Amino acid sequence: YTQISNIISLKQSEKMTEESFLTKILGSKNFSVKNYHHLAYQKHLNEIDSVKLIKEVEFDIIRLAEMMNSTEKTEPYFRKADLVTVNCDAVESFGEPFSVNPQVNGLNRREICAYMKEIGLSENLKSVGIFNYNIYSENQLNHQLLAQMIWYLIEGINIQHSHPKERQYELFYVLIEDRQYAFKRDTFSNLWYFGDDDDIERCIPCSRSDFDEAKKGWLSARFTKDS
Repeated sequence: YTQISNIISLKQSEKMTEESFLTKILGSKNFSVKNYHHLAYQKHLNEIDSVKLIKEVEFDIIRLAEMMNSTEKTEPYFRKADLVTVNCDAVESFGEPFSVNPQVNGLNRREICAYMKEIGLSENLKSVGIFNYNIYSENQLNHQLLAQMIWYLIEGINIQHSHPKERQYELFYVLIEDRQYAFKRDTFSNLWYFGDDDDIERCIPCSRSDFDEAKKGWLSARFTKDS
């Protein structure tokens, strides 16, 4: 499950609400916390208790600043996602509010459309949710942006369906201190994976920059969580 949202709410409640749904998902016996990825987080918008709790959990948290200008570093979090939700509060508003809780800082129009395309490109995508859009907005530009977001999502899905089922991979080994690590590159899509398992589903999606950083001697902690 990958979520784009500026807020992380881990409140508990009997009812399923915007503030409690994540706690219910993460508390499910059929869901592992390591399979949740939270993108576009803005620390100053979150309550102090939530910030403290976030430091104790093990899921991936990507700040808004890390998502701007390029989708390369965060694309791996969408590649195998079954479920993706997008909080419109993570999109910047100008003029009439785009979202229920408008923010001046957020993903711009080009960036959110690029991410919607990445969502559509997910190999396992089963469900997508867009929430907190300002349905009372009469601003035509807001209507156009929401329509374009959906269009890019569908475009990504169509592109994914056109990809060949059989893939070929190049294998690279990187030596860090006294340990050897493997990376694979999909020769068709140019997408990268961490691991040398023959079953690509057992390898971890990553970016070219992860491979480049490993060559410099730095390995992302998310690759060794279970080792």
